[in-house]
Order: sequence, then C-alpha cells, then structure tokens
Amino acid sequence: MFKYINIGKILKSHHSNGELVATINHDFIEDMHKAKAIFIEIDGLNVPFFIEQIDCDDTVCTIKFEEFNRPEDVKKYNNSILSLRETDIDWQTKPQQPSLSNYSDFVDFEIFDTNSKNKLIIESIEQFPHQLMAKTISDKDKTDIFIPLIPEFIEEVDYVNKIITMSLPEGMI
Repeated sequence: MFKYINIGKILKSHHSNGELVATINHDFIEDMHKAKAIFIEIDGLNVPFFIEQIDCDDTVCTIKFEEFNRPEDVKKYNNSILSLRETDIDWQTKPQQPSLSNYSDFVDFEIFDTNSKNKLIIESIEQFPHQLMAKTISDKDKTDIFIPLIPEFIEEVDYVNKIITMSLPEGMI
C-alpha cells in the first residue's frame, strides 16, 4: 500500500481546454514534473490523474490532465488536495528547513515542540501581516493557539509522517 504526500491544492480551472491552476509546495515541483500521475483524494481514496502538461511559476502551476478537457471537468475538484506517492519523491533533494515561501498546505500536520514536549495538530494556516501562523487548538481548554512558522523555530519537517519539529520559546504553548 502506498503512502501519499500532500504537495498542493487545486485552485480553479484555467482556459477552456480543461487546464487548472494549483498551488504547489515549492519543494515538490521537480518531483511533480518527473511523476506520471498526480493523485486527487476523492471519497477518501487517492485517484491518479495522468499529466499531459505542467507549467510552473514559483509555487503556482498550470496543469493539464489527460482526463480533463473542459472547465466543467475541473470545477468539481476546486480546493482538492493534490498528492504524490511517497515513492515518487526524491527525499535527498528536500531541504531540512524550508523557507517561508515553501509552505503551501501543512493542515493536519502535527507540531512537536522539543522544549515543552507538547504536540498540537495544525487546523489551518493563517496569513497575518508579515507573519505566517499555524492555527492549532489547545487540548486543555479548546482555545486557539497560533504558532509562528518562522525558520528560526523549525528544526525539521517530516513530510512522510506529517510532523513539524519546532523549538518554541517558553510559554508559547
């Protein structure tokens, strides 16, 4: 059985020929170009869609799948998560500490703080002025906790197990 790694999200259709626009985590663009298929989760299953053409500009890509020929073919997949099989990814080329521009979708990743030993699940990624934040929920009192996603706090990103290991200042959690 394959493990799947989230690499991005479909935004919308593009042109009348079934092309789509997607945001892709910069770390996986080269892997996506080498893959024969990209997977879309449909009803809990990862379904392969075969790549006809890809054109990327930083983290925004225009993708044409063989199966999509009209905007209507794409529309039902807007906001769907795109994944690659773990075996399609060259892990040796991945940075140990990504830059802020490489965050695309860390929702459902676990944050592990090495200082407090706390574990929190990322509910959403929020953009604040000059700051990207992971919104989590406290297990104790169910309040929102915002964790700044800055390289100085991040020790490691484990894409396979969906864990971000961080060293957060005392009292943040």
